[in-house]
Formats: sequence, C-alpha cells, structure tokens
Amino acid sequence: MQANHFRKGEHRAYHGGVQFRGTLEVTERGKFAQTYQSGIGGAKSFGFGLMLLAPVKL
Repeated sequence: MQANHFRKGEHRAYHGGVQFRGTLEVTERGKFAQTYQSGIGGAKSFGFGLMLLAPVKL
C-alpha cells in the first residue's frame, strides 16, 4: 500500500493507494479510453489513479 499524509492549513488528510499487476481485459472500449485518459479517483493530483499499461507479449 502506498500512503500519503498531508496537511493543508489546519486540516489533515490521507490518501491510500494500491498497485495491481496482471492482465486487463477491456470489454467496453469507449469507457476504457475515457478512464485511461482521465485517470481514476479523486487523488490524481497527488499521483494516484494513474494506469501504466504495456502490450501483451504473445
């Protein structure tokens, strides 16, 4: 798990992230393309919600 604790003024916050490794099967191409371009979740500005993809070697 990747943890990120931070403060903004008097407020404290925490973002927790995980890494998944495996094979992704895309069933809805349009939704996948949109998600790949925009990222996942609300902590993208902190480096969370990014996808790193590599082609499958056959």
